[in-house]
Amino acid sequence: MWNWVPLHLLIAGGLVVSAALTIMPRDSHRLVAVFPPWWSGEEELAAAANAGVVGSVGRIPFILAVQSGDSGLGARLSKAGALLVLDGSAFTFCGS
Repeated sequence: MWNWVPLHLLIAGGLVVSAALTIMPRDSHRLVAVFPPWWSGEEELAAAANAGVVGSVGRIPFILAVQSGDSGLGARLSKAGALLVLDGSAFTFCGS
């Protein structure tokens, strides 16, 4: 049984790397920010609005689509408390 552990770790690691590369932001001006679910809606909107313009709220309320004409939006969202910053064009559920 222990002979198969390295193979399973290699497969799981490959899947994680593949998923991370797929959802990595390509357009740094249009991003999706995932904020902590325990934050209130007001806290999430205030944090996102400090980083850029909130385009829409996702079907899950702590996911927001944020846009900005300035570079560094991803860093500003992370600094504002976003747990994840993802490519906005990959997620249609966050609006256009």
